[in-house]
Amino acid sequence: MWAFVIFMIYLGLGASFLYIGIDEIIHGDIVGFFSLIISVIMIGAPLFITIERRKSNSFLKGLTKNNPAIRSGNHLRYEDMQISPATEVVQFEICLSWIIVSHIFYSSPLIKGQHGVLRTRLICLLLTLCLGWWGLPWGPVWTLKVLRTNILGGEKLTMAEFIRREE
Repeated sequence: MWAFVIFMIYLGLGASFLYIGIDEIIHGDIVGFFSLIISVIMIGAPLFITIERRKSNSFLKGLTKNNPAIRSGNHLRYEDMQISPATEVVQFEICLSWIIVSHIFYSSPLIKGQHGVLRTRLICLLLTLCLGWWGLPWGPVWTLKVLRTNILGGEKLTMAEFIRREE
């Protein structure tokens, strides 16, 4: 439920900053570009997290379907990547906060070597840096934890460990 509250707050604030930014630009104020950047971050965060959740659900459905084969040590293919129980999976974290509400979200599981790992890592770092601090008391604490985790390469698990965790 708190995730939904944070999403709605950021979408509403993002829309407000978008309106303010456009209005300032129309009236010749260069500061409007700053408001537009803020609106892109605030609207982009819930959209990015929603996309990552869909990817994660798709990954988990495929994993559940092929769970017996992976457990028996067979190699499978997922998005042109070979998967075995020893395959390393990484997830990045995102901290979003607002006044008294803070929440940690996770990126979709990414297979080490898969394209998009660096992009996802950088987006998670940027969103946490911009939007993680703003909740008391846990916003600053969780932001530092999430930044540390992501800077060190995310949460790394083998496919076998990931399957056990998700069961």
